[in-house]
Amino acid sequence: MSRGINRSAIFLEDRDRVRFLELLGKAVERFRIRIHAYVLMNNHFHLLVETPEGNLSASLQWLKQAYSIWHNLKHDRLGPLFQGRFKSVPIEDGIWAYELSLYLHLNPLRLARFKLSRIERQAGAVVPEKDLTRKEATRLLRVLRVNPWSSYRAYAGYCGAPKWLSTTTLGERAGGRNTRGAYRKAVQRRLTGGVEGERMERLRDALAVGSETFSEKVRGVLRESGREMVGRGKVKGVVSLAHVMKAVEQRLGEPVVKGKRGGVGRDMSFLLARDLCGLTLRTLGEQMGGMDYASVHMAIRRLEQKMERNSILKRHVECIKREIV
Repeated sequence: MSRGINRSAIFLEDRDRVRFLELLGKAVERFRIRIHAYVLMNNHFHLLVETPEGNLSASLQWLKQAYSIWHNLKHDRLGPLFQGRFKSVPIEDGIWAYELSLYLHLNPLRLARFKLSRIERQAGAVVPEKDLTRKEATRLLRVLRVNPWSSYRAYAGYCGAPKWLSTTTLGERAGGRNTRGAYRKAVQRRLTGGVEGERMERLRDALAVGSETFSEKVRGVLRESGREMVGRGKVKGVVSLAHVMKAVEQRLGEPVVKGKRGGVGRDMSFLLARDLCGLTLRTLGEQMGGMDYASVHMAIRRLEQKMERNSILKRHVECIKREIV
């Protein structure tokens, strides 16, 4: 989870949210993380993330930086957008992740139920919980059903899931033949039993989400390290640059030329290696003939523009990516 600096809004309009989700999809492809659930609020976001390669810091740092640059340019602002580093809480396994997803998807209802003013929200105003009437519960469920900035609609069957959203693992835990209907009922049970905003606060501030044994294990790791666990260096790609270049050469029927005189094969290698190898543009430039970061960026951008006009070129790139993956 990550919040705007001084609790200020990070999403000023719907286009901002659309762009954030586009970048989130790119982060999934580039860093091979798995997004199981998300909720975008006005001044913060929640993500339920699985990181098979242990690269949470690298992936979220890239996501926040890419969005901040875009947001500042679009809205003509300067300075940091987010309040420092993101906060993360380790989760023991799928059972705990499923339960957490239910409460995560209920997050937007705190504002919808109590209708706090912006000033009250910024001041951290708290309204005591009270029992829901049947009419109010129906209204709140409708809020979730029409909110396009949460993965709840995909889990509940109200819309299709974006290709980068992983819903199968947690969706199947809802049980029954109709997993989407079962998930809807599970959320409804949590809602009619109380929104439980205090529980969400406890989960947010927890050291870990899971059994006591798991929590003790996390405490032990932190005691041994003497500090918070952070990323372990560079993202290690499961696909090598050489593998990408070979796939491009086989597709185009000609060798990939490195350096500034390289052609479309070099640019394809740049784009595919960026997305599949987990390499920075600077590292790509160094390994592809000593090109600088800006030159690699411009080469990829030119290729993307050509792909928008040339369907054959776009199909070549998509086919190569499928073959590699």
